[in-house]
Amino acid sequence: MTNRHRNLFLAASLFTYLLVTLGGVVCVTDASRGCPDWPACYGQLVPPPRFDSILEYTHRVVAAVASLLIVASAIVGWRGDRANRWL
Repeated sequence: MTNRHRNLFLAASLFTYLLVTLGGVVCVTDASRGCPDWPACYGQLVPPPRFDSILEYTHRVVAAVASLLIVASAIVGWRGDRANRWL
């Protein structure tokens, strides 16, 4: 495992943890109704300056980044560590 692969795993893990934590905060504060449509928020790319909208939109952005990091980790692991058959 290279340093690049290890760093990708670490970043994906941290963003996934942040995503789960933010999801709990969104649920507890009932901010899930802050952006009624998807993928925009009230038809705009930038959410309105309301706490619930910003919190919900931040959760969406963190989910997108975490997803990309997880896929990148899988691709780097698949391409870089092909010698390990168990991967």
